[in-house]
Amino acid sequence: MIGKGSVIRNPYNLSVGRDFVIESFTELKCISTGRITFGDRCTIGRQAIIRPPNIYGGSKGVGLQVGNHSNIGPYAYIGCYGKIAIGNHVMMGPRVSLFAEKHHFGDNEKSIKEQGVELGEIIIEDNCWI
Repeated sequence: MIGKGSVIRNPYNLSVGRDFVIESFTELKCISTGRITFGDRCTIGRQAIIRPPNIYGGSKGVGLQVGNHSNIGPYAYIGCYGKIAIGNHVMMGPRVSLFAEKHHFGDNEKSIKEQGVELGEIIIEDNCWI
């Protein structure tokens, strides 16, 4: 089920299980070197954003894996430039933000955009409430 005003870009890279729900006005970008994968009975809350960073012309993100019976809360931001793996039965409250990358900023002579990004990894195990 996809709610009103939601956008899914590059759906060929999206894999979902049974009873997948995207609530209204959600943005889901699926360009990544891996896949964007959701297990059974997963929900993405209203106005959440899931975005590998290549939307602005950079390199592709690694991707996102979400286990069964997990939800991403409303107004969440999931920046999956680096790998993000979310286990089974994970509940995320409103406005949770996950960024699997960090910007370099040590050179005062260059802008942050010119200094590059380091990929990270976020792993959220089963049965977590965030």
